[in-house]
Amino acid sequence: MGLITSSSLNYLILILSVLALAIGLGAGIFLCNKEPRSNKIAAIPSLLTSGGVLFTFLGIALGLLNFDPNDLNNSISTLLSGLTLAFWSSIFGMAFSIIFRLKWLPEHQKTLSSVTPGQMLTVLSSQKYNLERLNSQASCQRKENKELFDALIEEVKAVGMVTSAGNSQSNENIENLTQEIHQFASSVSSQTSHQIAESLRSSIEGFNQGLMGQFGSNFQRLDKSVAKMLDWQKQYMLQVEQLTNAFEHAVESVTATEQSLGIISLHTEAIPNAMGKLSSTTDSWKQQVDDLDQRLEAFSRMRDQAVNAMPEIQNQLDALCQRVDKSILNTCESLEKGVLKVSSELQEKALVLSDKLVEATDGIGGDLSNASGQIESMTNHLAASSDKIKTTLEDSIGQLEARLNSLLNGTKDEVNDISTTLQQVNKNLIEKHQEQIDKSSALLTQAHDVIDKRMEDSMNLQMKGSLQIQKTIESKLIESSSVFQQNIKTELEGVLNDLGSGLVQITEEFCTIYSRLAEEMERIEISDSLDKAS
Repeated sequence: MGLITSSSLNYLILILSVLALAIGLGAGIFLCNKEPRSNKIAAIPSLLTSGGVLFTFLGIALGLLNFDPNDLNNSISTLLSGLTLAFWSSIFGMAFSIIFRLKWLPEHQKTLSSVTPGQMLTVLSSQKYNLERLNSQASCQRKENKELFDALIEEVKAVGMVTSAGNSQSNENIENLTQEIHQFASSVSSQTSHQIAESLRSSIEGFNQGLMGQFGSNFQRLDKSVAKMLDWQKQYMLQVEQLTNAFEHAVESVTATEQSLGIISLHTEAIPNAMGKLSSTTDSWKQQVDDLDQRLEAFSRMRDQAVNAMPEIQNQLDALCQRVDKSILNTCESLEKGVLKVSSELQEKALVLSDKLVEATDGIGGDLSNASGQIESMTNHLAASSDKIKTTLEDSIGQLEARLNSLLNGTKDEVNDISTTLQQVNKNLIEKHQEQIDKSSALLTQAHDVIDKRMEDSMNLQMKGSLQIQKTIESKLIESSSVFQQNIKTELEGVLNDLGSGLVQITEEFCTIYSRLAEEMERIEISDSLDKAS
């Protein structure tokens, strides 16, 4: 019963091994039909041979598992059934491997070998066409980027031209204002000095010698007032010179601003040269163009804001110039009115004094010619007249000093207002130019940031390209290693086949020796039985 069970188990394992080898063959055929270019197809014969060898050793192991050297008669059948499993599984494995090698493996090799010249040329041609198309797209994209940057540079130049035009107009306005102030100062100084000198000369020349001894102090005060007026004129000229120097400093600041704008334009002209060097890679241009469009929209908005701000600046400058002109005209009118009023009052007072003096001298001459007895009354009358003249001159001099002080204070206030206004104008101009310089610096910084980002993107693309090349090299190495492994597998199959054939020969010799040994044992048993019987 044990022998029947062992042999049945061996036959069952034989059927299972044949089914497993048949399934492997079917899987190889299915793989050849579905994926004829797969690298797994070349390994099917080796797997079939290895499966046959595996089941061969399994059969030998099962045969030797229940082998009992002490019970050779019962153990030989078990060993033979295991060897039957071993031989048949090895036969089926090698047969399936040979069939697969003869029928399906050549088709697989033919399929692999058919991909050489034509298809490779077609693939390379298509890749060349795609690369040329990408190169043309990249060149077009570079041209578009160059055009966009040229337009950006033109816009920056236009902004610089508008700024320079505004600066030139501001310079013209400042020069006109300076000339008007110079003319106003010269006219005011000349008219004031001339009118005061003429009025004093015309009023004092008639009675200067006769009244010098009695009214010398009053005339000394008048001379001091005139000297103070001359000192005020000198101070006024100094203030006008200071204002002129301030305007010259403002013009110099405007010139420096123009020079800085020229430097900015030179730096912006270097942007296309920098962009011409950024033609290394051709990937991810669409995203970069979108980013560039967004940035150019920001530039256009900034340009619109700058263009909209220029009329406001011009209007403010015009309003400021109008206010300065009005203040200067008002100052001139007030000065002229004050000077005319003072001169008219001086003339009136001088005429009154001259009339009184003439009347007094006429009275004195009449009294001297009529009688010498009336000298005392005439002297008293002259003293009274001199007192009246003295009081009149004192009043006129006090009024003159008050008028001159009021005129001086008003002129100082007007000059202070003009100085404050001009300082505010200069401050506003400096602030506006500083804002323009800051905006230009921001635009230049943003352009440099875009260039840096482009360079960084190009470096990233180069790194990606190098990584892709490295991956390609790795894939080629993997393919070469797979070919090397396939060659090794082929050599191992040959070695295993030789080993299997050697094992078969060893098994055959073992069976032959075992059969001879069994015959000798039977012969010995027969001879022993015959000896016992005899």
